[in-house]
Amino acid sequence: MDQIKKISIIVSIYNEEQNIPILLPKLNIMLNDFQKTNQLENEIICVNDGSKDLSLIKLQEEQNNNTNIKIVNFTRNFGHEIAMTAGMNYATGDAALFMDGDMQNPPEVAKQMIESWIVKGYDIVLSKRKKYNIGFVHSMLSKIFYRTLNFLSDVKFDNSYPDFRLISKKYIDRIKKIDEQERMFRGILTWIGITNHTVIEFDVPARLHGKSSYNLFSYFNLGLNGILQFSIKPLRILTLFAIFCCIASAMYAVYIFFDHFINNKPSNGFATIIIMMILIFSVQTLVITLIGEYVGRIHMEVKKRPLYFADFISKK
Repeated sequence: MDQIKKISIIVSIYNEEQNIPILLPKLNIMLNDFQKTNQLENEIICVNDGSKDLSLIKLQEEQNNNTNIKIVNFTRNFGHEIAMTAGMNYATGDAALFMDGDMQNPPEVAKQMIESWIVKGYDIVLSKRKKYNIGFVHSMLSKIFYRTLNFLSDVKFDNSYPDFRLISKKYIDRIKKIDEQERMFRGILTWIGITNHTVIEFDVPARLHGKSSYNLFSYFNLGLNGILQFSIKPLRILTLFAIFCCIASAMYAVYIFFDHFINNKPSNGFATIIIMMILIFSVQTLVITLIGEYVGRIHMEVKKRPLYFADFISKK
């Protein structure tokens, strides 16, 4: 007789007090409907990422009604990637399904993911946005951002694929072996290399309550992490640029020499000197800044601090 499998649904929560009473009952209804045709144990792990509203109280209220809900309560906001990591660490299922608590990851799609895993046997089930109303300016900035990111990074990213995905225990165990302070799940999974996977497309519904915590700085930091974690290409580009500057400077020096002594056209060259100094100092500043970013990440990694501090709340 086949062993009954278990699914762990990991929900990242940050200031979602109004969405929690809607999302969690829907998830449980979905899981109950699924169990009518498939034997499947389940748990819902809600990671409260330092919410400043009543999210924790709402989670505890839902937990009183459903013992399959478990709460990981961070002592402060550690970030979305760390929230997913914590949920993964506390998960006991044969697969983990990651989703956000903003109601923009539909439970109906989550059900399709579980079916693809348990019925069709896929190890990884990704989701892909078909329709996502984020505005023209946001859309253009996003395209520019990801094109730049993919040019500078050795690992390719696609904004159409959110962190709403199902990952089997085999890949969860591989991800757990990666011991990094700064982490980006999209890049890590691509870096590992995935096989036996499928993609489910869906339309992103409008957010019911609250607003996104991501801003321009958040996206910039996300992109910078994606570049620096998976590539040294920026250093190589600056190395090539430095070589080009050296060659150009040498050629210009030869030109000045011939113009002065052969063509007898002496010049004080004040403007040229200023321009060259600005160029050289700008390149030096850029190189030092980039090296500082890499060194800063090395500094954070070698400290080996815990990724998070949290209380685990479970009802039996």
